[in-house]
Amino acid sequence: MPPARRLRPVAPMTLSEITEITGRSRISIWRYRRAGLFPEPIGRRGKSLIWDGRAVRRWKMTGR
Repeated sequence: MPPARRLRPVAPMTLSEITEITGRSRISIWRYRRAGLFPEPIGRRGKSLIWDGRAVRRWKMTGR
């Protein structure tokens, strides 16, 4: 049996980090979110909202 695949931990991401890795503008991300096409934030870091990095990367790969 092959070894179990371990998921690497992915740090929470801010909107600035999301725009960097996706190449989408802040406005586009908010529009996707409002339309239900982007993951919801999981909390806050100071005054900034944060997203689950794994969910953002999955969205980038699949559009879901």
